[in-house]
Amino acid sequence: MFIANSFEQNETDALFEMEKQKYLSQFQHKAESMIQEAEEQAQKIREQIEQEKEQWIQEKQLWIEEAKKSGFEQGLIEGRNQGFEEYRLRIDEANTMVAHAKNEFVKHIEESEKVILDLGITAAKKILCDTLAGEPEKFLSLVKQTVKEVRENQEIKIIVHPSKYPIILSRKDELDSILAGQVQCYIYGDEQFTENQCVVETENGRIDASIDSQLNMLQEKLHEVLEGVYS
Repeated sequence: MFIANSFEQNETDALFEMEKQKYLSQFQHKAESMIQEAEEQAQKIREQIEQEKEQWIQEKQLWIEEAKKSGFEQGLIEGRNQGFEEYRLRIDEANTMVAHAKNEFVKHIEESEKVILDLGITAAKKILCDTLAGEPEKFLSLVKQTVKEVRENQEIKIIVHPSKYPIILSRKDELDSILAGQVQCYIYGDEQFTENQCVVETENGRIDASIDSQLNMLQEKLHEVLEGVYS
């Protein structure tokens, strides 16, 4: 349940987008540097391979000539096989380096997405909590919406911070109208609650209608989605 007008939503989106671009730029730059370094190292290996290949061709010719002279054909075969194996190992090493760099890039992107998500949720919490503190009607609307969800129960208890108790109590008739007079409604203040915390209890359980609680649940769900994307 989110309570925010279009202006507040735009402000949240703008802050979220700014932090997102900042962290993506940082991780993108780092990842690109890692890939570039790996590509440069791979290129050096390829150049070295080419040099060794040319050297191997020359040596192979010498082996052939030597084999013809000495008649050691077996030695020629073994030398040729060894040359091919060394060449293959060099290619594998270059490919492994590039693959590792690309894997690191994906890992950093995943981590950056989580950081951006957490920053966005934190920004949303601050904006929404500031809004609720400055506009009591918004908090009352939050309580009303929660009451609508539990109006099928026989008894409900609304628990809020003492600072919010007066406004909720003063509008109890509006809450009773939502319940159509069929449900007993009690309002309590709890000093251990945060200023914008609201819990509605019924015989079937309790609902934490607090903005922090809802955003934390959203944060957990989005983290699960990210883990599914990159798994």
